[in-house]
Amino acid sequence: NGQCLDNMVMKKSTIPQAGRGAFARRFLPKGSLVVPVPLLQIVERNSLNMYAHTLNDKGKKVRVEGKMIGKQLLLNYCFGHNESSMVLCPTTNAILINHCSSRQTGKGGCGDGG
Repeated sequence: NGQCLDNMVMKKSTIPQAGRGAFARRFLPKGSLVVPVPLLQIVERNSLNMYAHTLNDKGKKVRVEGKMIGKQLLLNYCFGHNESSMVLCPTTNAILINHCSSRQTGKGGCGDGG
């Protein structure tokens, strides 16, 4: 009773300088499931913050409080809401689907605040 994970394949995009993207491996009739998307729930998005480190007087590496140097790359592929600390991260090749494209339109697209 599983679901197929091979409806999609990663290939180089036909759009110049777009990198790689998701392409259908076979014909998918309208309404078909492209790929199931199990999600990893991260309750606190700030847990993906990265901080500078230094050595303390005992030579142990410690985090420099308040000196955030970036965020984990995983966050680029997660979905969330600005007013929530929780993010949901796909755990399949669904991350290859454009998740914030300027070409995306319709309800729920990132260009329209969805």
